[in-house]
Amino acid sequence: MSEIKIPRINQNILVLVISLVALYFSELNNLKTMYLISVIMSMIIGVQVIISMVFYTYDYVKGKLWNARWSNRLLKEDTELRNI
Repeated sequence: MSEIKIPRINQNILVLVISLVALYFSELNNLKTMYLISVIMSMIIGVQVIISMVFYTYDYVKGKLWNARWSNRLLKEDTELRNI
């Protein structure tokens, strides 16, 4: 039997989806208070998602550059040892 793989989802994105569904539901049923709360919540969570993606991207790029720097250094040392 094949296993179903569940993707890893950031909590911020999950809350953003829930707030957008609430926004849609409130717009559909003309619920003013729920609409206002959903708009505010969606804006706050949207900013949080953007901030977390910026930090995630920064860490990812920093890790890639760090690994590239170390592999270049190891490659250079290996080449120097072979030339001796």
